[in-house]
Amino acid sequence: MTATNEYREAVGEWIRRQRLALEVPQSTLADAIGFSEASVSRWELGQGTINSLAHHRLKTYFRDRWAARLAQVEQAEAAE
Repeated sequence: MTATNEYREAVGEWIRRQRLALEVPQSTLADAIGFSEASVSRWELGQGTINSLAHHRLKTYFRDRWAARLAQVEQAEAAE
């Protein structure tokens, strides 16, 4: 296995873990970042190269989703 393949697989696994942790279907993620569901699937399987635009949109999407999740937790704790 080449370093490039190992990188693709590692990135794909990271995307998959983030998506599943947030309970987001591939189709929802794909729509949100403006790429096809097939692209998201290929990335998660380590079979596709992620260009800089996709990388930026993925990073922004996950950052914003985790920030929203954290805000929900903080609100729930403040209400207790």
